[in-house]
Amino acid sequence: RNLYAYDLKTGEEKGMAEKTAYIWAPIVSPDGKHIFYEKFEAGQYTGILATLEGAAVASVPVDAEHGLNLSFRQAEWVNNEEVLVPSSDNGVCLINVNSDVTKVSNIGLMQTDHASKVGNTIYYVSTDRSLVAYDIPSKRSSVVKSNVLEFELSPDKNLFAIQKRVRDSKTALVLTDLSGKETVTLTEGNQVFGISWSPDQSKLACLVTSSDESKNGLHIFDVMSREDLYISRDFLNADSGLFWSPSGNKLLASISTVKEMTLVDNTYIITLK
Repeated sequence: RNLYAYDLKTGEEKGMAEKTAYIWAPIVSPDGKHIFYEKFEAGQYTGILATLEGAAVASVPVDAEHGLNLSFRQAEWVNNEEVLVPSSDNGVCLINVNSDVTKVSNIGLMQTDHASKVGNTIYYVSTDRSLVAYDIPSKRSSVVKSNVLEFELSPDKNLFAIQKRVRDSKTALVLTDLSGKETVTLTEGNQVFGISWSPDQSKLACLVTSSDESKNGLHIFDVMSREDLYISRDFLNADSGLFWSPSGNKLLASISTVKEMTLVDNTYIITLK
C-alpha cells in the first residue's frame, strides 16, 4: 500500500514514498503541485504534505493524548496552499505548503469527520445536526442551518448542497447560500447521499433511495434548470464516492462486488453527451 505516480503518456510508474510505509487517501492540490496523504509506520499515523516529486514539505502525527485525533482520510484542500484536516476531538488542523501546522481547537464537537473553510470561517455539522460556522479570529460559533445530515461546499465557495432532514423518514437535497438561506430543493427521498459538485458548479451528482423504486440510484441535477438526469440504480452501491472529471462531462464511480469468493472493485466512467 504505497504511493506511486503513473505517467499516462509513457506508461512509466515510479514510487513517491519510502517502501516501508503504508499509505492511504492521497489528494492532489487544485494546481497539481502538491499532494497530501496518510502514512502508517511503526504504529503511528501521520499526515504528510509533499511535492509531486515526493519531497515532504510538512507532517503532523495523530496525537490523541493531546487532542489531535485527526481524520486524514477526510482531509480536503482549501486552496492551492492549504489543507484542512478535521478532528473528532473538537477541532481541525490546518497544514500548508510553507510547512506551517496550525491546530484550531474547541470549535465544538462534530457529528461527522468533515469540515470546510471559507476565508476565516470553518463550517461543520455539530452533534445536534446543525450546520455551524466557526469564526477563527473571534473564536465564536453560530448556527447556519438546523436538521443538517451532511453538506458539500460548492467549488466557487458560495453555495452549500445540504442533506436536510425534513421528516423522520425523509431527506431533501437543498441548495443554500453561506448564510443558510435555501434557494431550491432538488429532490427528496428516504436517503440522499454521496453529493458531488461538478468543477464548474453547474451540476450535482447524488445517490437517492426512495419508496418509489423508480427513483433509486444515481441522479445528476442541472443546478440552473433543475433538470434531473436519472442514470441507473446500479450505482446505488458506489462505495468510494462520486468523482467528476475536470471538464465536468464525465463522472467516475466504483462498486465493490464479490466474484468467485473474491472482492472485486469495478470502476465506471459515465460520459454526459
